[in-house]
Amino acid sequence: MWSIAERLWLGNIVSGERALLEASGRRTAGPEIVAVVSLCAMVQLERCGERVPANPDVKWLHLPIADGGCGVDEFLTALALGLPFVRRERQRGGVLVHCLAGVSRSPSFVAAALCDERPELTASAAFAVVAVAKARALGLDPTTAQVLAPAEDLRRGLARYLAERRPHLP
Repeated sequence: MWSIAERLWLGNIVSGERALLEASGRRTAGPEIVAVVSLCAMVQLERCGERVPANPDVKWLHLPIADGGCGVDEFLTALALGLPFVRRERQRGGVLVHCLAGVSRSPSFVAAALCDERPELTASAAFAVVAVAKARALGLDPTTAQVLAPAEDLRRGLARYLAERRPHLP
């Protein structure tokens, strides 16, 4: 799990599972996560026969997107449903956005959340912010590390999302 901005975390399926278990009171290590957004195509609600998260204070939102994306509209729907959730839950505490590997779907969603929060950011700048933060968290050189690989559908989706909300900007 990699810190991208205040109370905004990026992760993969392993960090998603850990965050849900930690949030449920089983572990105390790591940041306080009050909400998890899963972009995995598969459901991640049960582990060892128990409902996860067990803690009713933890919000969980599943917005399945196929690996590699299934088109711009799928991503725009996830943003329409997920960004208000992320804004609201970040007021309470940390929010983790994860997919299977943390290199395409979740970084694209987190980039959109950054653009939503900081209107001056372009899509390219938001992806750069995510890449630098993730590389640093992994102890890699942000100028040479390849830590993101957003699918073209997701890049186009973010560009369309921004164009629809910022028609006055180039």
